[in-house]
Amino acid sequence: MPSTVPYLNVKGGDLSLNTDHMYYSQIQGQLMCTDRSMCYFVVFTLKTFKIMRVEKNEEFGQNMIVTLDAFFHEYLRKAVLRRFLYRDYYSYNFQPLRLLPEHIEVFKPEKAIMCPPLQPTTL
Repeated sequence: MPSTVPYLNVKGGDLSLNTDHMYYSQIQGQLMCTDRSMCYFVVFTLKTFKIMRVEKNEEFGQNMIVTLDAFFHEYLRKAVLRRFLYRDYYSYNFQPLRLLPEHIEVFKPEKAIMCPPLQPTTL
């Protein structure tokens, strides 16, 4: 089974989730985000299915945070700023917005309009 399913390992006849596979990283990230201590990973095939309990790995999670933080600051932040801010930087006015009294239009209804009351109907 592991040759066709790379996210599983066989140890002593038992299946377990491969900790080097991206599924393991995804599960650990979801456990951190939801503040859970474990989850169940289900594998279903046409012949059988397997339910595996996956425990939260604090050390793996801390390493993941360091890696994601480095990725954010080194690549993602720069790409977002370049794409959305720096492109037309000088065309934007970053001065604070000041509303003057002549800019504010006051709504003054002449007379309140009331809707007629609903009449009961029979079907």
